[in-house]
Amino acid sequence: MIPLLARAAAAYAVKKGMEQAGKARASASGFGGSYDPTERTLTVYLPDGSAYEYSGVPLDTGLAFTLAPSGEQFNAGIRNRYPASRV
Repeated sequence: MIPLLARAAAAYAVKKGMEQAGKARASASGFGGSYDPTERTLTVYLPDGSAYEYSGVPLDTGLAFTLAPSGEQFNAGIRNRYPASRV
């Protein structure tokens, strides 16, 4: 029963993440992001007001950043890992 419940919880989390994927979110740190799962692109909004689009970003990485953007997460998991262009 627990594995079934865990799978249901994971499916719900992915569904909620997909609902939020296209919406830009900002955190207290000033970072923000929006993720397009069909194109696998993550748009990152930096505290200085600039924005960059990262391509080839996996779903879990894109949703994680979109739901809780932070400078630490950006530097460790996105910056210099995926091709980027300024937007």
